[in-house]
Amino acid sequence: MDLFRFIPGYSDHVYEANKEPLLFMFVAFIITFALVRLYTRLARTRGWGSGNVGGVHMHHMVIGVILMTIGGGLAFTQFNDSEIFLCVAGILFGAGGALTLDEFAMILHLRDVYWAEEGRTSVDAMLIGVAAAGLLLVTAVPTEENTGIRLEFGDFEISVGIWLALAINIVLVAITFLKKKPLLGTVGIFLIVVSIFTAIRLAKPGSPWAHWFYDPERGSARFHAWRERRQARSERRFTVGWSGCFERWFSDLVGGAPTLSSNDPEGGHVH
Repeated sequence: MDLFRFIPGYSDHVYEANKEPLLFMFVAFIITFALVRLYTRLARTRGWGSGNVGGVHMHHMVIGVILMTIGGGLAFTQFNDSEIFLCVAGILFGAGGALTLDEFAMILHLRDVYWAEEGRTSVDAMLIGVAAAGLLLVTAVPTEENTGIRLEFGDFEISVGIWLALAINIVLVAITFLKKKPLLGTVGIFLIVVSIFTAIRLAKPGSPWAHWFYDPERGSARFHAWRERRQARSERRFTVGWSGCFERWFSDLVGGAPTLSSNDPEGGHVH
């Protein structure tokens, strides 16, 4: 399509690189995310009723799954040679992804926690989606010209360098996710500096890493005091420290502040 050819560099870096459908998916994701959060916050503030079909509340993740199924299915049809067709599929998939991830916490907990503390997980999922799609737009795949040093062992030949760095980065990213830092983990997939920094920092309370290495009740008695100190530092940093305060402030800014108790039986998801 080369729809935005008037933008400097668009033809070379987006259209010629076959990234136009990905760009449309990314833009659709961002716009849908912004609109759905705006609507749900207004609905909650003004007391608008929930949408329902036949008396059954229709969560927007249902619409999202339908749109993703249609968009993903269209990309595998015999019409996928059409640029317009692929861009439309990208738009449908992006919009559907935003609608689905906006209620990710409800899928994870299998109950309505949209406006509870657990609902912050949906904001994390949305930000991961934005980061992943955005980084894919600006990241290149390693080619034979930049794979680094080639080692030969008789007839056997292996490439090292960039691939070794990628293997190390995968380990660092896995540690970051285990420390309950999904957004930074996603960014770290593409920026090894970020994955190194986040992998060596403290894990969040309640994360698998904190459970394995900070819990004073686990491991030998020799490390009891060390684990206790690490756990206390982690809880301090992510509850009253600047890291935790900033994270909660940003989550509230993007998705709205939780207004319900985690144990609220009604959930109160009004939109």
